[in-house]
Amino acid sequence: MHVGSDSRPPMLWVPWRQAVGEVAYLGIPELELFVEGYLEGWIPDGWVTLIPG
Repeated sequence: MHVGSDSRPPMLWVPWRQAVGEVAYLGIPELELFVEGYLEGWIPDGWVTLIPG
């Protein structure tokens, strides 16, 4: 996951659920479900845009 921000320190390798929690300020309610689906293979590779709610 890549999220640009000048106010937060860079994130290193962390468990995906922790990473999703760290970017909760983005306000994307579907992010956790999306990441889980992508990692489990039921969301195919390709461009995806998630918009804050």
